Amino acid sequence: MAARKTIEERFWIKVDKKGEDDCWCWCVATVKGGSGERKLTYGVIGTDRNVSGNPKVLLAHRVSWEMHNGPIPEGKYIDHICHNTLCVNPHHLRLVSPKQNAENQCVVDSRSTSGYRGVSWNKQKNKWLAYCTHEGKRYHAGFHETAELAAEAARRARNKVFTHNDADRY
Repeated sequence: MAARKTIEERFWIKVDKKGEDDCWCWCVATVKGGSGERKLTYGVIGTDRNVSGNPKVLLAHRVSWEMHNGPIPEGKYIDHICHNTLCVNPHHLRLVSPKQNAENQCVVDSRSTSGYRGVSWNKQKNKWLAYCTHEGKRYHAGFHETAELAAEAARRARNKVFTHNDADRY
């Protein structure tokens, strides 16, 4: 019987590795993750079986990080700078706190009525409200005539209080 391939050997045959600066997409097994309305897709790879006989499943981007940078410290997350959750290019990944990981969002909540992050309609004022939430505190960025103006105000508000919101810093 042939020896089982190492996780690293099995890992790379599941990756569409393009140029050094491109996303390296995970091409096989995936799982839905995240919370609330936004379910994101992540690549997964199985490892040795646990005591119950079931294979242990690891997130592919975390395996990529550890192969290139070593163990992930407890309490830290691996953030996709590129916002592509199937990307395993270690140059597109960074070590962050849970707070920093939550800041680097580019997806608008599916329940949004405006189509913009941090913008909602205020019936009393008959205007668009701009806001952002940071560490449990809501920051208001004013009322605006158009959703587009409110979206820009919300982006500026996030840039004042967030440190890892790359999508807002264009």
